[in-house]
Amino acid sequence: AHATLDIIDDAAFLAAVRERGEHLQEGLRELPQVVSVRGRGLMVAAEIAVDAPEIARRALLEQRLIINATGPTTLRFLPPLIVTEAEVEDALGRLRALLA
Repeated sequence: AHATLDIIDDAAFLAAVRERGEHLQEGLRELPQVVSVRGRGLMVAAEIAVDAPEIARRALLEQRLIINATGPTTLRFLPPLIVTEAEVEDALGRLRALLA
């Protein structure tokens, strides 16, 4: 537990988490059907103009992407803190295919 707290408390690690969260938010804003995006770090939510539970279901079945629908038009993203920029881009591409 102490080792985990040492890593999470590292300023460089937290800066990288914030950067990847900003990248995710910016990428989501560029997707079709996305109305608004909010979040802090890598805890991100997107309001969409289509049925969020259906998109979450299709994301899992068609794109092998795990996301939550926390409301009728809300998608929630909670990637691990160690997610890479490439993985964020991959997830955005998979989501883009569903929202196009």
